[in-house]
Amino acid sequence: MRKATAAGAGDRRPAAVKVPGVLLIVWIVVAVLALLVLGVLGYSLVGAAGRLLRELHGLEDEVRPVLVELQATAEKVAAQRTDPSAAGD
Repeated sequence: MRKATAAGAGDRRPAAVKVPGVLLIVWIVVAVLALLVLGVLGYSLVGAAGRLLRELHGLEDEVRPVLVELQATAEKVAAQRTDPSAAGD
């Protein structure tokens, strides 16, 4: 048989005090893991942005000669439209 004594009530009290301590540790671990996940996502996002910029610069280098050629052709066409004698009657 169990006796309901003050010591029995005292045994429950430390367990109730330990729960908030454990809960605090769990929340700290959850926060650290969340920060870790956000850090990994941020790092990968910055890396992806860097790769995208490198690709854009490479594309710009490939397209630049074509753009220069198109501009020269457009200037020739504009000159021929304004000067009908240069059209080669």
